[in-house]
Amino acid sequence: AAAGAVATVCLGLGTARWARAALLLAVAGLLPPAFTGHSSAASNHDAAVISLALHLVGAAVWAGGLLFVLVAAFRREERTKDAVRRFSPLAGWSLLAVAASGLVNAAVRLPSPGEVFTSRYGLLLLAKTAALLLLGAAGWWHRRRTLPSLTAGSRRGFVRLAAGELLIMAAAMGLAVGLSRTPAPGVRDAVLSPAEELLGFTMPPALGDFPWTPLFTQWHFDPLFAFGTAAAALLYLAGVRKLRARGDRWPVGRSVAWCAGLVVTVFATMSGLAVYGKVLFSVHMGQHMILAMSVPILLV
Repeated sequence: AAAGAVATVCLGLGTARWARAALLLAVAGLLPPAFTGHSSAASNHDAAVISLALHLVGAAVWAGGLLFVLVAAFRREERTKDAVRRFSPLAGWSLLAVAASGLVNAAVRLPSPGEVFTSRYGLLLLAKTAALLLLGAAGWWHRRRTLPSLTAGSRRGFVRLAAGELLIMAAAMGLAVGLSRTPAPGVRDAVLSPAEELLGFTMPPALGDFPWTPLFTQWHFDPLFAFGTAAAALLYLAGVRKLRARGDRWPVGRSVAWCAGLVVTVFATMSGLAVYGKVLFSVHMGQHMILAMSVPILLV
């Protein structure tokens, strides 16, 4: 249904607004497998589902964007150089998203690192990792050789390497299909408690009396906020660096406040507040108060 809606919208594309609508529909169409596959039934399923969703979106943006610039280069479109220049940073971010989300998903699904080499699931992961390394090497070669050549007017090297990248991506997607149909080691024998089925982790210990130390000792990794805050920090600092490079000044206090806001966000979404927020309404409301009242002051 989502594919049909995207195709219908694309037929009438004439403005950037409709292009954005098609992009949102396409991204929405990628998400259902993350909520219905193996990840949704695994322990720590929230991290598994979020990491798989980020993995799917990153791979789709990367492959789709590369196909677009390859077709533009092959057809000798006038603005191919601009498209490639804009796509290059996006491809780099997509590579990071795919690698980081894949690492998190593998850590959630594999009971021990040794299973990478002794299970069918782990061997498929190794094959996908090899494909990702090849794609990373191809991206490095693009930036070093083919993009300067394309800017100078020679498109042959770029077209050949981009076509090779797409073939590797197709192979990686085939491996991904195999992974989706291969149970992770120990999944069939695992018996989850009611708390693990509902929360994704075992029931935390009682908070007890003040100072409620479990709020600071219990931690639960959330890929969405982990990757989001890391990206926000990197983009902000990159912007500050660019401002200083051209001679502008930016208050250090604002940078410190921005980073402090991100640290508070991490604490509210991945510390004991996140763990107990799922079982205690009072802690859940404390999360809301921190995210709605403290974080915006620091970020803005």
